[in-house]
Amino acid sequence: MMTNEEMQQKIEFIIDQQVQSETRMAKIEDVVLRLANSTEKRISNQEDKIAMLVDAHIGMEDRISILVESQIKTSEHLSILADALAHTNERLAALADSVAESQAHTDERLAALADSLAHTDEKLNALIDIIREGRNGK
Repeated sequence: MMTNEEMQQKIEFIIDQQVQSETRMAKIEDVVLRLANSTEKRISNQEDKIAMLVDAHIGMEDRISILVESQIKTSEHLSILADALAHTNERLAALADSVAESQAHTDERLAALADSLAHTDEKLNALIDIIREGRNGK
């Protein structure tokens, strides 16, 4: 059996151990509380950053949609321009043919005019000769 003094020492030892355990527990609780606060702040910061990224992504999707619509319109306009260019090329080819025909006709008329002018020159020269002979023969 234990004496009162031994019993008192054991009780004091147990109380000291209890105090030390409570002190350690208080330190652990303080560390856990600081970790929880720090983790909560980090999570909050991460949530804010994620929200910003989501907003940026939505804005980017809107811009991409606008670009896609613009590209579709540009493609449509280019198609219209290509059709107009093909039509213009056809009209230019027809105009070139028409100009070539007109030029050929003009060339023919100029040749006929040159022949007529040569004939007129011959008649004029003959008339001049007749007039000269008439003067010389007086």
